[in-house]
Amino acid sequence: MSAEEAGKLRRAWESELARKPPTIGVVGVSGVGKSSTINTMFRTGLPISHTAACTKEFTEVPLRVAPSSGPGAGDQVRLVVVDASGLGEDVRRDPHYLEMYERHLPECDVVLWVTAARNRAVALEQQYLRRCPAGDAQARWAVRALAAAPCGTGQRMRKRRTP
Repeated sequence: MSAEEAGKLRRAWESELARKPPTIGVVGVSGVGKSSTINTMFRTGLPISHTAACTKEFTEVPLRVAPSSGPGAGDQVRLVVVDASGLGEDVRRDPHYLEMYERHLPECDVVLWVTAARNRAVALEQQYLRRCPAGDAQARWAVRALAAAPCGTGQRMRKRRTP
């Protein structure tokens, strides 16, 4: 490829990225840490709660990132992360949430399904996955590992002596 062709290709690529930046959908059941995962990965400040659902609508988070390697290394690139409402929070809300998933997920380039590492029961998540269209997006699993101390104390549990 000539330098002129490479320049033309790069300009076309930059134009396409400006028109429609790569979009990552972050989805899963309620309370697994979707917003926390986005906050950790991209240093955002999405609201979180350990007791109540915060994300009631799909929330687009526009970002600028600078790849550290590859053809765009050092350049600022637009990226959109979509924080989804959690499924399974309430049977009355699920139909609305599933409709939002059907409407928004096909627009994503990549879909990350976040699941809690502490939960081995994944049948409910499998049922939702069968119902969620991802369009042309590449669906991927993300496991949010939790490092929880016993009883939340941060201290080691001691063995009790039995009489």
